[in-house]
Amino acid sequence: GVLVKYTGWQPFVEIPDTVTAIGKQAFLNNKTMMYVLIPDSVKSIGESAFEGCTSLLSVSIPDSVESIGNSAFEGCTSLGYAYLPNNAKYTVIGYRVFCYCENLKDIEIPEYVTRIESESFYDCIELGEIKFNPYVTVIGDSAFYNCNIEELSLPKKCDGLGSNAFGQCEQLKSVFINKKLTNTSGGLWSSKGPFCGCSSLNDVVFESGITGIPVSIFAGCTGIRDIEIPDTITVISDYAFQDCVNLKKIEFPSALKRIGQRAFEDCDSIERVDFNKVEHVGGYAFSNCDSLSYVFIPKSIESTGYSFWDMKDGGVFAGCNQLKEIEFDQKVTAIPDNFFRSAQITKIEFPSALKKIGQSAFENASLLKDIVWNDGIEKIESNAFKGCMSIETMNIPDSVNSIGTYIFSGDNKIKNVYLPKGRINITEGVFYNCNSLESITFPDTVEAIREYAFGNCSALKEVKLSPKLNYIYSYAFSGCASLEKLHLPDSTKQVQRNAFENCEALTDIILGAGIKNIPSQAFQGCSSLESIILPYQVETIGDDAFKNCTKLRKITIPKATTSISDSAFSYPDKITIYGVAGSYAEQYATENDIAFVAQEIATEEVTLTETELTLGRNTEYQLTAGLNPMDSTDEVTWSSSDEKVAKVDQTGKIQAIAVGEAVITAKAGEKTATCKMTVNVPMTSIRLNKTSIELNSIGDSYQLQANYSPSDAEGTIIWKSDDEGIASVDQTGKVTAVGKGTTTITASCGNLADTCTVVSKGESSGTEILPSPSPTPQPSNTPAPTQTPKPSNPPVPTQIPKPSDSPAPTQIPRPSDLPTPPQTAAPSVSPTPSGRPLPSSKPTSVPSQTPEPLNGDETPKPTKAPLNTIENKTSANEAEEKNSSGTNEVKKSNTVVVGKVKLIFAKNIKKGKIKATWKKLTNVSGYQ
Repeated sequence: GVLVKYTGWQPFVEIPDTVTAIGKQAFLNNKTMMYVLIPDSVKSIGESAFEGCTSLLSVSIPDSVESIGNSAFEGCTSLGYAYLPNNAKYTVIGYRVFCYCENLKDIEIPEYVTRIESESFYDCIELGEIKFNPYVTVIGDSAFYNCNIEELSLPKKCDGLGSNAFGQCEQLKSVFINKKLTNTSGGLWSSKGPFCGCSSLNDVVFESGITGIPVSIFAGCTGIRDIEIPDTITVISDYAFQDCVNLKKIEFPSALKRIGQRAFEDCDSIERVDFNKVEHVGGYAFSNCDSLSYVFIPKSIESTGYSFWDMKDGGVFAGCNQLKEIEFDQKVTAIPDNFFRSAQITKIEFPSALKKIGQSAFENASLLKDIVWNDGIEKIESNAFKGCMSIETMNIPDSVNSIGTYIFSGDNKIKNVYLPKGRINITEGVFYNCNSLESITFPDTVEAIREYAFGNCSALKEVKLSPKLNYIYSYAFSGCASLEKLHLPDSTKQVQRNAFENCEALTDIILGAGIKNIPSQAFQGCSSLESIILPYQVETIGDDAFKNCTKLRKITIPKATTSISDSAFSYPDKITIYGVAGSYAEQYATENDIAFVAQEIATEEVTLTETELTLGRNTEYQLTAGLNPMDSTDEVTWSSSDEKVAKVDQTGKIQAIAVGEAVITAKAGEKTATCKMTVNVPMTSIRLNKTSIELNSIGDSYQLQANYSPSDAEGTIIWKSDDEGIASVDQTGKVTAVGKGTTTITASCGNLADTCTVVSKGESSGTEILPSPSPTPQPSNTPAPTQTPKPSNPPVPTQIPKPSDSPAPTQIPRPSDLPTPPQTAAPSVSPTPSGRPLPSSKPTSVPSQTPEPLNGDETPKPTKAPLNTIENKTSANEAEEKNSSGTNEVKKSNTVVVGKVKLIFAKNIKKGKIKATWKKLTNVSGYQ
């Protein structure tokens, strides 16, 4: 039956053999029992059955017991010995079974147990020896927390350790980590490692063949000073060495590819980091490493990352206050996202091969002041230098063709900026809150200024805009409180709402002739603006367009205007509207009690945004006419000299119709301006003859061809390589291998493009001999050697010729070119079974393996292999031909005609001279 409750006081208790189960809390808090005898009849022990039995000295649980409930012996503070049952059904040591057994000194885990639950031996402060069976797979959270063990060898099948599994085992000095251990997660909210607080742990041994260091495994191990990472490790997981404050030296093996987030966070003693061949580094991986002063960045690093729960306020080296020296492999092509985010570096020098700076790469690197650019950078992604509050000058190289949003936002010490040539867009927020920026000159190619591009640049006084500017987006110059002067080119088509809001110092403004609308709040808060002339094409004035323009007294509104918001002006009683009599402007003034002055002003000059223009057939283009003076009241009319070639409407929009030439004329009053038009056939597609090519050796080349349609299209194809260090391309499409790797070749014309992937194997032709086929000579043409070159004079080749430099395969040495050594018999020639002799002078090739003997007409296929030393080594059981004197002569020369090759060995090398050693054979038959 079941023993439900024992209330006796005896120190020795013998449970009757009629009992099959000990019930829940049966002996709970019995303070007098010192020994208990559990019979073989018992199959289960319930939860807390012996909990709080503080006098119990030992317990031997019979092998008949199949289950032991949670907390069964918890708080048995005098328990010094415990024997656990060994049977196939007892596989789990339950939750808190021996928790707080302060005198338990050792424990043997039965062979069938595979799992030890959380806190099973929690706070067993005298437990110094644990004998694991090899089959334990999981050790739960805090299972052996605060125990007295000094050495630990994890079971080889163990694949899971819980948070704090051996936490606070302060005497633990040595640990063996098995290779199957993969799961050491402490749960969703915990980064506490299984050995957290093991302050004496400094000797870690990994099982041979281990490939990963698990999550949090050594987090908080303050005793670790250095650690040897096995050569087989490919991954160091999240939090692996977090808070190892005394870890000073760490060397990464070449096999390591990934370092997890916060892997070395707060490792205050690490001084140097060389990433070797690491490809991915997690967020905050080395954050707050207070002694870190040097980092080497290899080409292999491609990415960084953050977990779902991380706030993105720091990068890989966030808070590394001593990090001053960053060294790049010069082949690095990209700096990953967030890599130096919040790092305290003061200077950065970019490698020569760098093409891309990733998103937020240097965000909030508040001490970064000096940047040494290279001339090859092409892309700067969003927020790259946001919050770099020490940068004063920014000279972006002309090679940069892609700029992300908010890249310099908040850099409040930047005073001077150089923008790269060829820029088309000034991206959103690029200089937002740069409140020390005083002036900026735009490249002539800029067509658009995006939202908040210069928002709150409170020191910006003057802006020199591009003559090709088309669009100014919302809030582009909002809050530029010092901006005094702004002249928009006639090419400007649109200004969006709030574009110049709160430009409090703005007094001199010229709006481009192409503007047709003044949007809502465009000039709201421009408190110094006294007068403004709206261009002749303006049709509408939106809500609050000139709200709180307290000094505005004069505004010229053109005849084209047909709509003005009732809230356009805050102080209608203080302004005067100038315009054409009978226009909507006069009507608006009358209805709103605003003074109106009618005027007629003749045009003195007409200008066009383009004087020469080439368009593809069936395309359109907007031409804009500018009038001088700006408040001219003349209407503008348009015409084409040949409407079969190009038409133009009365707004200046041109439609290209047919191939040919025409002249477009704009007229205002008595003044005109013209634009010469050429219409051609544009390309509609480009296709390369190859989508991928493979080049074996450096110097190898391939001629790509670009096919376009229609066949009579006009245009220039531009060729470009993504990585000139791997393969270059000239403007004819010829691709040449430069280094090892993979790159992309692009052929483009305007917006059309096609690509080809190039794989360069990077083999050096200087260390290869490539065989060439030879013609078969007739026996009568076989020359007799006349002289053997002296071994003392062989030139030492410094480079093996490329295959293209080798003699043509149709040529062999002529008999007259070879001196004849005295007293040397000419080698004989024996015909092959087919009746044809083999060639007497076969160019030397080096097979990668022992060639098969020649047989009749069969010739072994030539192969190539790099050489260092080439020897004709004839083994003892091979026939050696001897000369007439009966000795083997050995001669050396840089030009070799091989009579018979039996066995060749070759070593792969990167550089090298070639040494050829051979034995001269005479009276040889069958081969030459």
